[in-house]
Amino acid sequence: MTPKQFYDWQTKGGTNDVMRLIDCLERADISWCAIRGLAVNHWAEEPMVTRDVDFVVAAESVEEAIKLLEEAGFNAKRFAWSVNFSGQSKVSIQLSTEAFYHDFPSRSVPSRHSWHTHARGFPGRHPAGKNQGMARCGSQAK
Repeated sequence: MTPKQFYDWQTKGGTNDVMRLIDCLERADISWCAIRGLAVNHWAEEPMVTRDVDFVVAAESVEEAIKLLEEAGFNAKRFAWSVNFSGQSKVSIQLSTEAFYHDFPSRSVPSRHSWHTHARGFPGRHPAGKNQGMARCGSQAK
């Protein structure tokens, strides 16, 4: 079983939802970054499979990101501090909207590996073994 097959087995086809999410943000050139567990996994020595995809976008792009994801077939449910999206898989996608995260996309660090590789279940590793908690995974900050 390949890592991608394992991830899809664990998430009931999560690769497609993650790739649709990334495609929406990248095509619109929206600055974004992964946060929490997925971002930590990027730097981890021994990454773990997670069904949670937590991300933030530049504060001025929140409404545009929500609109694009809904147009791509995701169902959005708004909460005070986040917007949760569901697609066709068991992946839990959360856009955090707390003020604490507003500048994360501009402060995040470049990923040395393609995000598409991460989404397919092949987490990358930082050569210095750093655990940053976030990784630049999207468009350059505007």
